[in-house]
This record gives sequence, structure tokens and C-alpha cells, in this order.
Amino acid sequence: MVEIMELQQKRHKMRTLTLFILAILAINLVAVSAGDFTLTAENFNSDICRGSTTTITTQVNGAGSFTVAAKGTAGTFTTSVPNSFDINSGGKQNIYSYVNPPSATKEGKYSLLLEVIGDGQTKSETYDLNVRDCHG
Repeated sequence: MVEIMELQQKRHKMRTLTLFILAILAINLVAVSAGDFTLTAENFNSDICRGSTTTITTQVNGAGSFTVAAKGTAGTFTTSVPNSFDINSGGKQNIYSYVNPPSATKEGKYSLLLEVIGDGQTKSETYDLNVRDCHG
């Protein structure tokens, strides 16, 4: 009877150890895949007229939870949507940045820095814009 109890205790310890090792492996797999993403800039027209709107599309490839911020000298007149989102493993998400320099914006070169933060990792794309007075 004692031998049977000892055998059951050993089996229980082995199951517990196996579950512990599997849990550690699962955590490591999640840690490796989290935060691994890329940004792909799509073609856009860098010339934009004051008082008009142009759309810049940036694709995020990867997995995780992401937030987006429009920065740089063109950041004040740019709205990017969505500004937060989740992507499942192997997925992708487009970010649409609507650049709309007000009519009073001075002509010249502006820079849009699109910053994407995902699971502790930050990546960015820079778009150079030329704001013109097309209605002069």
C-alpha cells in the first residue's frame, strides 16, 4: 500500500513538473512573438495644397496591441486612424493618416513622423511633405 502511495506521489510530481515546463515554454513563445512588427510605407504624393486633404497609408505587419501617434511639424494637422488596435499573429492593419494643412499654413517643407508603439517596441515612418499655395 505504501509503494502505491509513493508511486502516485511521484506521478503527481511528474505531472506538476511537466505542466510547469509547458507553462514556461508557452510564456517564452508569447514573449518572442510579442512586439515583433514591421511598418510598410505606401506611395503618396508629397505635394499638398493648403486647405486640402491627402491620405497616407502605412501598413503594420505583426502581432500585438498597438498605439499610433502623428508627430513632427505636420503632426499638428494630421489625424491618424485607428489610433489604437490589436493584431492577431500573422495579421496586418492599415493606418490612414489624413493630412490637412489649414489654409493659413505657410508654404514649405513639413515632416510627418508616424510613431507606432507595440508591446514595448517603438517604430516610426517619416513622410516629407511640401505644402503649397495651389489656390493663389
